[in-house]
Amino acid sequence: MRKRSVSSCLAAADIYEAAAAAAGPATAMMQLKAADAINCAMRIETNGNIMVLEGTVDTPAAKKFWAAHGPRSLSLIRAAKKDAALAADVRRPRWRSGPCA
Repeated sequence: MRKRSVSSCLAAADIYEAAAAAAGPATAMMQLKAADAINCAMRIETNGNIMVLEGTVDTPAAKKFWAAHGPRSLSLIRAAKKDAALAADVRRPRWRSGPCA
């Protein structure tokens, strides 16, 4: 089994972003996948920025990495949210089952 790496996640983001630029019907989904891949790279590089009880694990290098890649991810998510069908799907709960469904 191949392990995810920062470089493979960023490469995947580039591929998804290129697919989104093709402006097909799945543009918004490709934008979300690109953002997810970037977030994957940021989590790997910064050890997930796990929560600690005291202090911080945000090293200067981690902050620099997030600053370099976070805005790209955020802009992709904001662009994807403009798609009405995707926005409706995201708002719909996936857990509907049982007597209240």
